[in-house]
Amino acid sequence: MVISLYLPVYLHTLLLLLSIPIAFTLVEPKRSYKLSKSFSSLKLVFKQTFNFKNKLMWLIIYSSCIGLATLSVAWLVQPFLIEINFPIVYYGLLWAALNFSSAFTSYFSYILKDVNIFFTVSIFLSFILLLVSFNITNLGIILFFIIYFLRGIITPYLKNHINIITSSEKRATVLSIRSLIIRLSFSVIIPILGFIAENYELKYVFLILSAIVLPLSLISSYKLSRD
Repeated sequence: MVISLYLPVYLHTLLLLLSIPIAFTLVEPKRSYKLSKSFSSLKLVFKQTFNFKNKLMWLIIYSSCIGLATLSVAWLVQPFLIEINFPIVYYGLLWAALNFSSAFTSYFSYILKDVNIFFTVSIFLSFILLLVSFNITNLGIILFFIIYFLRGIITPYLKNHINIITSSEKRATVLSIRSLIIRLSFSVIIPILGFIAENYELKYVFLILSAIVLPLSLISSYKLSRD
């Protein structure tokens, strides 16, 4: 039996359509104070957030750095699989398994309490990316699972941390700023990584990604540990 490659697109579209009625069930909570919907309000939140003495700034930088790394890895999985001649028929199963592993570990992220988790994830993630650069083989798939395990643990932990230290009227804006920084960083770095992967070797891409993540995340971790 031949299955069209369009089938995943159709199934994805169906899932997105199912989210529409769910969206209508969401209710805006009552708040005593709301920011006005203006550019000046956004500018004010930016100014208050990106203050060098502000813990929130370093938390967003750290979160954006880790988000950039994991988002880049998600897009680099496919060229990695092509490089090792992984059978395309199993791509969907592998993608599902990777995302399930991330979802599984995210369930236990609430148990994280120690601020040293920032240093631990920074070093461990950078080390795993370094290992991937030297293992463009089937062993690299296991390393991807470890990265997705880390992604599942640290992402909800960071978002919850941001929620805790951010007032309710600014929370959505701050989280949007975080997402914006991740996407902007990704849009800048991924064409460069793509060029390197296309013209040189894929291993250099993971090596560079590791070199970017380690210093930025360690500096942010150090700043966060001082607060």
